[in-house]
Amino acid sequence: MNSSAILNQLKQVNPDAAAKVTSKVINRYISEAHSTRGLPGLCAVDDFLEKEAADKLLDYAVTNEQHFADAKQSNRRAQIMWHYVKDPDLFKEVAKAIADRAKQLGYEWTRYIEIQLTCSKNGDYFGPHWDVGYKSGLKRTLSYVYYLFNDANWEGGQLQFGNISVEPKHNQLVMFNPCAKHEIVPLKCGDAWAQNRFTFNGWFHQHPDKGTIDLEAN
Repeated sequence: MNSSAILNQLKQVNPDAAAKVTSKVINRYISEAHSTRGLPGLCAVDDFLEKEAADKLLDYAVTNEQHFADAKQSNRRAQIMWHYVKDPDLFKEVAKAIADRAKQLGYEWTRYIEIQLTCSKNGDYFGPHWDVGYKSGLKRTLSYVYYLFNDANWEGGQLQFGNISVEPKHNQLVMFNPCAKHEIVPLKCGDAWAQNRFTFNGWFHQHPDKGTIDLEAN
């Protein structure tokens, strides 16, 4: 990925933001990402939480189907639940655990984090994209996905970085550089809600933004 590719996509999504971002700024952003984490800067942590805690979070996802809504992105099919819809304290607790592990592993992160609970059903996918945050300019410093699911009897759904593929595991946390182009390949699974795959996923932000949680706020 280079600055021209980022700038061209930014122009398509948000021309006003693109007008304020120069190639020099983008190159510095990419350079800093290379120097701190490398691309894709990928790390997978198995057994991220204690089994009891992970099982409770999975049960929470399974029993809150009515609070999920369709993702409004043309290259994505999934259902999501934002932290401000229900139980923000639970979402903040998960976010803090992810931030603590990111710090332990030496990732660059900030106090501001965006988090959503995603349900991936049969046929769901997320086409190739970057996570740098086009709508508000370059703002995201670290991407993460925390996997939860009951039934591993499914196909596809891998987190793909070019020729690098991450096969999801229950209770696995994956972190990576938002400058890394990636996709979620189509998932094949059963039709029952409990058979779907769930993730707490999101991004650390450079600055507070709409939808972010301040991890240092009371």
